[in-house]
Amino acid sequence: MNNVIPLGRPPSGLSEHGSRSARVSTSAGTSSSSPSGSLSMTEVSIDISDPGPDPLPSGSNETEAINLQYIHGNTRLRLILQEWESKLRDSQDIILRKQTLSLNVKNEIYHLIGFFSVFQGVVLTTVSQASLLSCHNWWGPFALSLLASLTTLVGVCHKFWNFISWKRAAEEEIANAKVLKSQIDNLKLLGKRFTFAKHAPDVEPKQDEEKTCSNWLCAVNSYYYYIALLVVVSMLGFSAIILISCRKILCDSGSTA
Repeated sequence: MNNVIPLGRPPSGLSEHGSRSARVSTSAGTSSSSPSGSLSMTEVSIDISDPGPDPLPSGSNETEAINLQYIHGNTRLRLILQEWESKLRDSQDIILRKQTLSLNVKNEIYHLIGFFSVFQGVVLTTVSQASLLSCHNWWGPFALSLLASLTTLVGVCHKFWNFISWKRAAEEEIANAKVLKSQIDNLKLLGKRFTFAKHAPDVEPKQDEEKTCSNWLCAVNSYYYYIALLVVVSMLGFSAIILISCRKILCDSGSTA
């Protein structure tokens, strides 16, 4: 008959936490032919050592605190961190100011187009209801409408040019702020592992201003150029309709006196 020795409970002095190892014994499952007639025992070693607490994740508050302590103890890193943070604040102020200017210019464009539409509507209404105007003096309202159209178009084109300039400047400053923010975050995250050559390389300024325009930035500028072109063409078409209508109302209504 096979004798089985059950696994015993771990010693009472063994705590749940900390480094632990236990050695327990169990029977071989069959009788052994040892001279003493006793059963042969097989020792089984079970490693239940506690692996300890998990390592801190990268970017944790404690890691950042340790890196900041190292940075403030390093004069070079402390000074460059202060310089980058100062530049980032200045860049954010510039972004806000340029975005405000572009928004103001856009509102001025809306006002110009609104006044232009109202004025052209007043001219057309006056021509259609005036009894003293005839085909002989059609050029009066025509010239007035044409002058208003040309003046408004020049003003709208100028405003659109300012709007695109401010918008582009704001987008370029946003890209610059993202680079500064990335460098600051890398410095705080890496601490003593931070290297300027890898994490904050120097960027050579490009001589050609057009080459500084990245693909997405050029796409944004092209988008605004297309919008400006569409608005100008629409205003030209509207002006042409008003001018032709003034001529037709006065000369094709039968009043040629």
